[in-house]
Amino acid sequence: MPYDLLQVGRKLSFNLGDLFPNLSYPVVAALDWADLDALFDAQKRHAPGQLGDNATKEFILRHVFEIAPELIKEPKDLLRVLLRRHYRGRRIPAILDERFIHVLRQNGLFENWPLEVIIPDAQAFFAFLQERWPVFLDSLATSKDDVVQEDVTGYGFEFQGPTLLPFDHQDIRIYIDNLFLEGLLQPVPHEQSQALSKTWVAYGIKVSPEENRRRRLEGLLDSIEKAIPTEDARHGEWFHFAYRWAELIALEFEKDTAEKIASLSPRLEVLRHGLDEELLMVVDK
Repeated sequence: MPYDLLQVGRKLSFNLGDLFPNLSYPVVAALDWADLDALFDAQKRHAPGQLGDNATKEFILRHVFEIAPELIKEPKDLLRVLLRRHYRGRRIPAILDERFIHVLRQNGLFENWPLEVIIPDAQAFFAFLQERWPVFLDSLATSKDDVVQEDVTGYGFEFQGPTLLPFDHQDIRIYIDNLFLEGLLQPVPHEQSQALSKTWVAYGIKVSPEENRRRRLEGLLDSIEKAIPTEDARHGEWFHFAYRWAELIALEFEKDTAEKIASLSPRLEVLRHGLDEELLMVVDK
């Protein structure tokens, strides 16, 4: 800081204890600085009394990360929370994860789920989904869920937990296409691939490399066109967008792709131009 500015300016200092006097300091200190604005707003709106460690953890989970452990009763509830978190790449401090897991265990729910692994670890969570995707496809193909659930030895599960997940629930299904398009899940072969590829699970059915490349390009382009962050977006949104954009560009420049995507080139150029404009506004802001 220049000396002349120091002479005429005022030095102000704040600490977390001053900003959040009713919340547990060690818990608040575990948060990223980017999450403190949301916590400060929540504190003003809800005016909590003096909270201890556990109450502070639950207050932050609910009002900063939109996780209310007491409302998670069924697999679809837990999957929705974890998909929203891991798909966005949201970081949550370990002490909050531990409280989240404790409340779920305390309520006697999800006893056979590997919560200690799939809640904090995105890679493990998507692997957990991946190995259950073939089971779900079999259930669609046979319409005999009870038979599929009984015979699991052939699937070679690494993670314990339920056999059949509700991928078709509306809150879960909205993520499925993007998970496959962005490479977070991998399509699998199936005996009834022709029939299944005409349904909403098409992106999760293995096809030829050329067809897979084409549909991923088209799908990512459709998705990204609707999701360019605005100049007011948080840096985390830009990081998530950058991952999807990198997937699209990598596909565009794969060997032998250029001729096959000629029809998509105008859309790609419009998308690049729009992205450049948004980034310029962010830089100039």
